[in-house]
Amino acid sequence: MPKRIYRKNFLEKLPAGSKLVAKPSRWGNPYTIPEDGDRPTVVEKYRLWIQSQPDMIERARRELRGWDLACYCMLDELCHADILLEIANSGEVTAQVEPIKKKKRQQPGLMI
Repeated sequence: MPKRIYRKNFLEKLPAGSKLVAKPSRWGNPYTIPEDGDRPTVVEKYRLWIQSQPDMIERARRELRGWDLACYCMLDELCHADILLEIANSGEVTAQVEPIKKKKRQQPGLMI
């Protein structure tokens, strides 16, 4: 099963069977921390963005399926590479990627 790999720096050689999905590759997350939000926010923005890019989804399935994906994010952190792994290795070609479930805000009660 393909997995995400932590790449310490750009000088480190990629292991066999892996592809780099960090910036500046075409697969890099266009959203950055802190300009576009914290880590969960930029990963969620990436998920929503790539959902609107059917050509990228198809390309990910063709080019990334079966490969380990390398990024500079620590393995215990959220990362856009996890979304790419999900897309590339999903069974259905037309499946939609589900957005991260957000907690619903409590609506204040009516005051009488």
